[in-house]
Amino acid sequence: MPKTSFRKNSDSPLGAALKYFIMSDHPQPQVLGCLLFSASVWHLADRDQWIEWDKKDREKRLNLVINNNRFLIFPWINVPNLASKALALVTKQIRNDWQTAHGYRPVLIETFVDDSQYLGTCYQAANWECIGKSSGKDWQDKVDENNRSGSVKSIWVTPLHKHFRAILKNQQPAKAQVDLDESFVNLWGKVVMIISDVAQEFDAKWQKRKRVIDSLLLVFLIFRLVFSKNSQGYGTTIEEFWHNCLRMKFPLPQKKPISASSFSDARKKLDENIFKVLNQRIIAAHDTLAEPDNQSQRWLNHRLFAVDGSKLNLPRELIDHHYRTPSKDAYYPQGLLS
Repeated sequence: MPKTSFRKNSDSPLGAALKYFIMSDHPQPQVLGCLLFSASVWHLADRDQWIEWDKKDREKRLNLVINNNRFLIFPWINVPNLASKALALVTKQIRNDWQTAHGYRPVLIETFVDDSQYLGTCYQAANWECIGKSSGKDWQDKVDENNRSGSVKSIWVTPLHKHFRAILKNQQPAKAQVDLDESFVNLWGKVVMIISDVAQEFDAKWQKRKRVIDSLLLVFLIFRLVFSKNSQGYGTTIEEFWHNCLRMKFPLPQKKPISASSFSDARKKLDENIFKVLNQRIIAAHDTLAEPDNQSQRWLNHRLFAVDGSKLNLPRELIDHHYRTPSKDAYYPQGLLS
């Protein structure tokens, strides 16, 4: 069997994700296949029952479960046991890779196998466990036996941490070395609630009646547009956002994506101050959770709250080190965060 390694691909879909190429360097460099890991499915009855968590725990810690939603060995590659070996290798390194890319470590991987076409042999050989079946229903939380939009598939999982259940249920096991940053998880739990609460407050300011496009949906779409490729239009971005939300079974107001023109019209009615309010409340939430002596997330003793591309005023002394001001009248030089 050739020596197998992985190369990460940074071009990711919506949300936290990692792509890998399966590489061989013998007898010559060659790509053997690829894998994609991304956000977990929002609601999955057999998985949730197997973990033994309730809806509240699931909503708070679902990010700690990731989904292997793409796995391909190229059809012209004929290497015995390559699939199971690739799975075994990637599960050993993905926690560190995820920590580097997204700032936290997942504790469980799930995937789906279509029983009508595959047996899941490679997952079984890599010591994954089959824990049940998907419902075959659409994104809605409630099961409707007459509303099944997809095929029923087997659910396979593999733990990435021996205390994964305790972590997912927020139960600290005795003498367990849980490497989860609880302050980080707690902060993002509050951030979700803050976005929801602020969106409801701003709904009351511009909505005279309940609409399909509300403030919460607008905020999420605007965030998504900020992180989309510059050449990508509104329509394509909205369709990708809708597809990923439906795949994750995240509730949406309708199955069909809204039009780019509808989004643009609704965005004009949303007060831009919503983002200032969100920023202020998120910073306040961070301050209530942060330990006074914690310097782990500071730059020159300053905390930064920004997205890639944000501009920041820098100390004026840096002009002596050839930092430029954005204009002749500007007093401070500027930095571009990345």
